[in-house]
Amino acid sequence: MKKAIMVCGIARGGTSLTCGLLNAMGVDFHQTAFNDVHVKYNPKGHFETYEIFDLNRKPNSEFSPLINGGEYPSQNRVSDWENHLRNDFMKLVDRFSQGHDYWGYKIGSIFSVEVFANLLKGNVHLVCVTRSVVNNAMSYQNLVRSHGGNKEFPYFQSLKEISNSTNNLMRVLEKCSLNHPVSFTTFEDIRKNPIKECDRLAVEIGMSIGDEERRKVLEFVEPDLILWEREGNNAVMKAKR
Repeated sequence: MKKAIMVCGIARGGTSLTCGLLNAMGVDFHQTAFNDVHVKYNPKGHFETYEIFDLNRKPNSEFSPLINGGEYPSQNRVSDWENHLRNDFMKLVDRFSQGHDYWGYKIGSIFSVEVFANLLKGNVHLVCVTRSVVNNAMSYQNLVRSHGGNKEFPYFQSLKEISNSTNNLMRVLEKCSLNHPVSFTTFEDIRKNPIKECDRLAVEIGMSIGDEERRKVLEFVEPDLILWEREGNNAVMKAKR
């Protein structure tokens, strides 16, 4: 049975890293590409599922202030937004899932996590990535500045925003977990031991992966972690740590 993998997190929390990891494992992120928008802070680029990203920003949408404001939504608002997106989202699902056992997409809005999960019924596995609050806040602070924001953007302001967003995301995921499986990973764990994380996530999602997928994971996350050793006439991939 085809399964959708929905990646969620907060700004500068490791969602692009997680999408890249899953992509290397064999999850197809349809028309998801890296770009150089955040090249200074994401040297390998930035994962974004643009067509789903755009659904959250429909021109003149009455929901735009709610989506972009970060407030925790009432159930009525979730239902209204779900109905608002249903037709457009399901058209994308039909196209994205063609020919793939596992296909993925990234959700950039906390509010939309529950909505998109509900629309897919029981055929979705959520993967949430978190990051050390301090590191996340520092990275977020730099992102705001790099986009021409307040050059004096206070560190404590970013720390509070990251903490509040994380709390809201956990509340949404707790609700989602009643109907959908939810897996967690962290930015730090993926960087420290990508093979361990990909193996664990593969088991939780129900995927079968081999050495080729593990090689792709290492090449994406940290090429310097790959150590090639000769065994007879074969070069065998090892992880340095």
